[in-house]
Amino acid sequence: MYVTSPNKDPTYYSLKLLRVCGLHPDSRSKLLYVYFCVNYSCFMVILTLAITGVATTYDTNIFEAIENLQTVFLYIHLLGKYPNMFFKKHKLAYLLQQRSKFWSVEKFSGDIRKECDAILTTTTKFVRYFIVITFLVIMNFFLQPILTGDLPVRFKLLAHKFENLTIENKAGFEKEVKKIVDHQNFLMEYCQEINHYTNAIFLNQVIVSTAIICMQLFIVSQKEFLLPNKLKCLGYCLMEIVETVIYCFNAELLSEASENVGNAAYNSKWYDTNVSELRKSIVLVISRSQKRIVFSGFGLVLINLKTFTQDLTH
Repeated sequence: MYVTSPNKDPTYYSLKLLRVCGLHPDSRSKLLYVYFCVNYSCFMVILTLAITGVATTYDTNIFEAIENLQTVFLYIHLLGKYPNMFFKKHKLAYLLQQRSKFWSVEKFSGDIRKECDAILTTTTKFVRYFIVITFLVIMNFFLQPILTGDLPVRFKLLAHKFENLTIENKAGFEKEVKKIVDHQNFLMEYCQEINHYTNAIFLNQVIVSTAIICMQLFIVSQKEFLLPNKLKCLGYCLMEIVETVIYCFNAELLSEASENVGNAAYNSKWYDTNVSELRKSIVLVISRSQKRIVFSGFGLVLINLKTFTQDLTH
């Protein structure tokens, strides 16, 4: 079981939603495979009908064809995420288990704890409101399986540890540096595992959301569509933009936080020791921090704010 608090855990509500949908790692009933086949078959039937609708109305009624095309994009979006989350539940289980190795914010004090608490609280509220609004806009829409909102906090704590290293005795200093370096390695590997779990979702999100946003804005710009239809399209377009920015903003925040670990290591008290192995460890930390953590969709699209702004401008 994975027990989390709703107050400062950005993944709490997402995991609750996954449990309801039968996509949580704790959902192990064999009937879920039957539900998956039934749901996927129904989705495929609707997608096929929508594609048929586009093909049969394209020459006679372009606006009806566009309505059908909206459904095509919606179900491609859905069908692209559903199998990934269902068949990679074991990967999500591993990621959730690894979270037990995160340094607890409660063990820190002072300004660093206030900053981290503020980040976690704000992110959690944002996710909660996003889920509520999404359900109001479109009931079939799936929220991303896991957010990276709390990972920047972990790198922030790591940087704080480096900046506040003190040399009281040689053995203690060596032990503390090793602990911090090991934790950095763990966080880097954890981020790689997240990318392996979500790369299909990232690719689906960028490609399909771009197509959906273009389609919705086209509908809004046409006088032939009624106001209720335009309002629906604007709401759907807004949710696509918000969901995409969640991916991109958190990925960008995480990349910056991991790079700051190198700056913090450089600003530590490494110069107060003559142990060459420790200095080499600091150099390795700085070197590894300079290699940005990058999330992507199978390497075809990068998930960051630059990608988001390019999608909007183009």
